[in-house]
Amino acid sequence: MPAPLQKGTLLAASQTLQEDYFARTVILIIHHSSEDGSMGLVLNRPMGHSVQIDSGDELMRFAESELTGEGTSQLFFEGGPVDRSYLFYLHRLSHLIADGNPVLEDLHWGGDLEAVQADADVVATDEPLLRFYLGYAGWEQGQLEREIEQGAWILVPGDVDQILTTSTDSMWHDVVHSLGGKYRAIAELPIDPSVN
Repeated sequence: MPAPLQKGTLLAASQTLQEDYFARTVILIIHHSSEDGSMGLVLNRPMGHSVQIDSGDELMRFAESELTGEGTSQLFFEGGPVDRSYLFYLHRLSHLIADGNPVLEDLHWGGDLEAVQADADVVATDEPLLRFYLGYAGWEQGQLEREIEQGAWILVPGDVDQILTTSTDSMWHDVVHSLGGKYRAIAELPIDPSVN
């Protein structure tokens, strides 16, 4: 395996998932435990400008605030098929957002958004510091390990810059290609294998 299965690892969908919900997705593992399973966020499915959120009060207020306006297309993502009434968020704002859960160095999920709501300038920057994910991907105890053994996922070391700045259109390709060797060839495979 190119990377261990742990919090902060990226899962890139293999070709065996090409007709699945997860085709060409890249998922960041935000929780992993051999006792209670794994949880991750799909990173490369932007929701664009058609964001409709039915979530907790705090996040709903944030989503409806002036912070989202023009930047909505790069702020909201489809996090996965599980619990789509919940909005998760990744950020590089631990100096402003208290009580976040560390995933990688300088990358957290969750926390208290109050300080960010008071300072809209932290979101309106060229460097992505905050992204929201509707729903999540989840696996029961041992399920993800079995899927990895069956070849469904390619494990890639997490990189904060890659997670927040890589174009979502090329993220799957770039993440798989970054592993080198045989993975560079896999990254170049067409979405439709009949084109090959």
